[in-house]
Amino acid sequence: MPAEFSFNVYITLCFFLVCGGYVYISARTIASDLNSKLHREHLTAVVCVVLPCLFYGLMTITQDETALHFLWGAGYLSYFMFLPLWIRFTSNMYSIKHKITKLILRVGLICISVVFAFAAILSGDVVFVKTSFGNQFSYEGSLIFQIIAIYVFLLSVYVFISHIRWWRESKMERQRVQQQIFLILSFVFAPVGFVTDFVVPAFTSYTFPPIVPLLLFPPAMQLYISMRANRTLSITVRNVSSYIFESVTIPTLVLDHANYVRLENKATIDFFGESIIGKNISKIISLDEKKPKQSFFDIDITSTTVTIETPVGNRICDMLLSVENDKYGDALCKVILLRDITESNRKDNLLLAVNQAASLLLSTKEEETIEGPLMESMELVGQSMEADQVHLWQADTSGEEIRFNHSYI
Repeated sequence: MPAEFSFNVYITLCFFLVCGGYVYISARTIASDLNSKLHREHLTAVVCVVLPCLFYGLMTITQDETALHFLWGAGYLSYFMFLPLWIRFTSNMYSIKHKITKLILRVGLICISVVFAFAAILSGDVVFVKTSFGNQFSYEGSLIFQIIAIYVFLLSVYVFISHIRWWRESKMERQRVQQQIFLILSFVFAPVGFVTDFVVPAFTSYTFPPIVPLLLFPPAMQLYISMRANRTLSITVRNVSSYIFESVTIPTLVLDHANYVRLENKATIDFFGESIIGKNISKIISLDEKKPKQSFFDIDITSTTVTIETPVGNRICDMLLSVENDKYGDALCKVILLRDITESNRKDNLLLAVNQAASLLLSTKEEETIEGPLMESMELVGQSMEADQVHLWQADTSGEEIRFNHSYI
């Protein structure tokens, strides 16, 4: 009796330790991106292995007949749902062209598995056997369990096929190596668990401890290592879009329907010298030295020139505005991109001013004094550069060296 009790305790402890390991890797995976649908599907599949660990561990030491049936039924249903949910998860990792095939893999298999699982539980064909390893079960040649064993075999085959397709479509060499290890571990451990938990109880009178959740832990740990090393599950729309938003080198802002800034990238903060989150964009941007109306930001603008006051002075920018509307035509969000064209604009203004000055000087008649057109020309050049003062120097070539005399201001 003491030896039997010791075996039960050791096996239960083993189940609980593995259960804790599943909980740890699942928590770390989901914590990397709480909003990722892919992460949630991965977590859901792993939960269907965690629960059998818990229920089967308790089943090995329970003495109550009712509790024994309940723990087996809960563990059986949980693990039976693992394969279709895992297929649903892995189907995201490779391309599926046919919509019907994708629908069957993502929904149909789950529905079929639920029907089979409840049919098996309600059949009452399970028989429990007390052994030195705790309570075990046998199905004693039950037809429903034999059909289920064949069904699980087919699901397992497809799981292996999906893993291979996932591995073949991996582009990075390091990721392929990690997945090769995962495939090897899956081929070594998973078939053993399938045989001991489904084939042997359904087709023979022998019993084994329900060890499949334990055997799946090494491949699960390797997959976790692979995901952490290669960020396999971190390539989500949210993460990629966030990375692109932050990597854009020109100021990019996202406004709400009332034109208040809700998101900004690093380039925006560098441009303004501070965060402008929560500010109304119509108070920041000027059009021809006037603040635009709120309605100005309600329609798409492919390109327009605006003036923005910054800590380093007024900046001239080429602005692009894209407005996302709902089905009623109301603005949901607005995206603004600003391209600083201040220096380019200054060069254009200077070139224009020089041309105007040259034209003014060349049009001066011989009998007219040069001072008036000259001062007017210098004023044009100074205004183009937004200069406060313009100094004019006269070249003195009467001596051996050329000297410049400050003659006009």
